[in-house]
Amino acid sequence: MMKYQDFGGGDMTNPYCYFCTDKAGKLKSKEEVQVALSKFFLKQGVCKEEAERKSLELMHSAPAWRKK
Repeated sequence: MMKYQDFGGGDMTNPYCYFCTDKAGKLKSKEEVQVALSKFFLKQGVCKEEAERKSLELMHSAPAWRKK
């Protein structure tokens, strides 16, 4: 994360990105983020199974979901 807009709630002290948080910077549920990521990958032309796999893979690399 490089710009304040990249951080949850625009707060550069927030360890989570804007995609994983709501507008106030509070962490969304794991399921909510996974569904949104899967939809993103589906729009890129990836099949459902691959979209779900990629979303989980990406989430496991992020601090919010690494150990969850």
